[in-house]
Amino acid sequence: MNLRKVSLCLALALAATPARAGDCRLKQFASLDVLENKAGAIVPATIQGRSGAYLQLALNDVISAVSDGVVRQYGLRRDAVRKGVSIGIEGQQIHDMTKLDIGLGSATVKADAAVVPNYPAGDPRVVGHLAMDALSRYDVELDLAHGKLNLFSHDHCKGEVVYWTTTAPVAEVPMDVRGDLEFVIPVQLDGKPLNAELSAEPGAALNGKVASDEFGLENAPGPHTFKAISMAGLSIANPTLEIYPDDSRGCNGGAQVRPNEVFTPRDLQMERCYGHPDLTLGLAQLKRLRIFMAFQERTLYVTAASAN
Repeated sequence: MNLRKVSLCLALALAATPARAGDCRLKQFASLDVLENKAGAIVPATIQGRSGAYLQLALNDVISAVSDGVVRQYGLRRDAVRKGVSIGIEGQQIHDMTKLDIGLGSATVKADAAVVPNYPAGDPRVVGHLAMDALSRYDVELDLAHGKLNLFSHDHCKGEVVYWTTTAPVAEVPMDVRGDLEFVIPVQLDGKPLNAELSAEPGAALNGKVASDEFGLENAPGPHTFKAISMAGLSIANPTLEIYPDDSRGCNGGAQVRPNEVFTPRDLQMERCYGHPDLTLGLAQLKRLRIFMAFQERTLYVTAASAN
């Protein structure tokens, strides 16, 4: 599993506009068909107003990216990454950024996208990836079991977002936001409390040190099946997790204290690297859930995928 990490966080100015009294309706901007490839999930997008491209869905990355080929094809301007700022994507050091217009259905995002020199050539439809800097401009519904990603306005009443069921249990899971875009959620794995992130990559992964310390799985890289992942009373039975060797150096040293200064939309600043979380939930787990990501509330609303 590719546990890529970006050591830069962008803070998005999400100016909360409370829903008017009595007007709690969700305002939908887009409904995108989600397809799968070997790297995970992809969504259709227009780039600079031109349709036909796809972006890899990167739920655990904070900066959207585009291939060097797209920058050359469209004659986009390149801006050097600021001195002292380090960005790593797809195992490559990023030196350039570009201004990118990304169309997602009827929604449009103007993103500061990283330029990846050698974007993986595994899927010729994919020209970049769509990360949390772009997605968090909206509230996001992940209905991956039915192949859908839906985008909504932040402007709605608190908690009134699960429209697809009135009878099924709904878990309210707090987002512990690190650096304003990267977030983890509290879960339990076989009764052990852990922090987890979401990923649209195929597999799920457990940090090797956690596997050793919490579950007695010494020197056991590779897949291991557990009893259950639980969050706020909702459970995923028999998850198979890839245990990856722990690296306590540099970025993988665990969460750090966040600096006092955070990013503004037009001012990139260095953010400390928080390291990999204890657990990464992959596509197989997300397809068993239906999730509404309410960014203003810093809450995930989750039901079983089959809830209706």
